[in-house]
Amino acid sequence: MDPACKLESAIRRSPTNTGPGLDDIEYPFIRYWWKEKPDCLKRLIDYGLTNDIPDWHSAEVVLIPKVDKPRYDIVKSWRMIHLLPTIAKVVERIVLPRIAEHVVLGQTQFGSRHKRGVHGAMSVVLEFLRHNKSFKCAMLLMDVEGGFDNIDIDLLCDFLVARECPANPIYWVRRWARNYVVRFRFIGRVSKPYFVNSGIPQGSPLSPFLFGAYIADIFEPRLRYSLSVCTVVSSYVDDVVILTDCFRLPTCRPSISGLSS
Repeated sequence: MDPACKLESAIRRSPTNTGPGLDDIEYPFIRYWWKEKPDCLKRLIDYGLTNDIPDWHSAEVVLIPKVDKPRYDIVKSWRMIHLLPTIAKVVERIVLPRIAEHVVLGQTQFGSRHKRGVHGAMSVVLEFLRHNKSFKCAMLLMDVEGGFDNIDIDLLCDFLVARECPANPIYWVRRWARNYVVRFRFIGRVSKPYFVNSGIPQGSPLSPFLFGAYIADIFEPRLRYSLSVCTVVSSYVDDVVILTDCFRLPTCRPSISGLSS
């Protein structure tokens, strides 16, 4: 990879209201470090981009109970959040725009993309419903269960190659996702380490975009319509909305050429 020339932008995009990461470092400290010793921090980030740092492949999984579940003695009643090293997440924010520059997710995938958030996804749905308010519409809402945990790394890299992503970021992603050491934290107790070679960690700023690239062929963002049926597919990372309306009188169908995606 290139030197960490995008470090300042990555630090600026980092949150300001989160606690310390697994490395016990907070973002305010990283900003102070960048202000006082930028060359030192650059050397560390540059080394992390070009070499493998084992401490950046570790995570603690915190179990959070989901709301209004009938029972909590099953795994599906708990949400797993990965507590990651803060420095590693800064590096991931450097890699993300380099991949996004070459990998196109389409106009109706709104998650993990700059200036494309949940408000944009909702506007697509509302515009479709408003435009077709005189017709009967069907809505299908889907949530991909365990999406991040079940990603095949080799298949993900093949998808990135097919989307003409450069070799260096793909090699970095493959190395980044391999040999993760995971410990579980629950009720003040921490489990033994487990080695994981599949999936990508939740809580990483890079994971949502990679997941979008992974499922792009399945939930292809698109707007399709004919004389009798109009369908729009919109997705926000692993949440997908499919809207379809059926026209009772196709010959009286108003023009929909102005409907934006």
